[in-house]
Amino acid sequence: MKVELHQLTDNELAERFRCYRDELAWEALQNNYRGKIFYFVYWRFRNRRIELAGKDVDDIVEEIFIRVFRNINQFRKEGNFRALLYRIARNMCYDEAEIQRNEISTLPLNEVESRDENVERENLIEDEQSFIEDSIEEEQILSLLEECLDELKEKWAEVIILYYEEELNYSEIARIIHLSPGAVKDRINNAVQKLRQCIRIKTGFEF
Repeated sequence: MKVELHQLTDNELAERFRCYRDELAWEALQNNYRGKIFYFVYWRFRNRRIELAGKDVDDIVEEIFIRVFRNINQFRKEGNFRALLYRIARNMCYDEAEIQRNEISTLPLNEVESRDENVERENLIEDEQSFIEDSIEEEQILSLLEECLDELKEKWAEVIILYYEEELNYSEIARIIHLSPGAVKDRINNAVQKLRQCIRIKTGFEF
């Protein structure tokens, strides 16, 4: 029976590529994640006020997928492609940031997802939508959220991006940033409070 790639999960695609070097499976994985990894890399360099020289975000994204390609055998131990991909992406960003610091000037610094996680995401989204409807326009809130994310310390902003934007669960984030799932949940909760505080200071509205 022929298996259609679109019917496979990301983990099944990764296992197919690891075992059989199925190029179509690898292409499907890249299509699924290239845009998300682009945003993740873009945000990390923007948040850390690092100016890229001689490279752009697309170059770094390409290098990330090359590194994943070369290290795909780690998937057998990891068992979670998203966690493997984002951990490699995160490490790659750290490596590239160090290279950029050494070579160019930098801008000054001015296991299964639970129902509770889904409820928390939905509650934040509902809060955001209500906030938009009751106070300011959608474009303004998006701009405001981006501005506040830029002002948060990296450890707070990172978990918000991974959890709410990239939709990784606690266990996946824990593997990426080397914390326990419980510690990840606490960090996300603290990060959300700091984000709300930033919005409240800037607008005077409760969020």
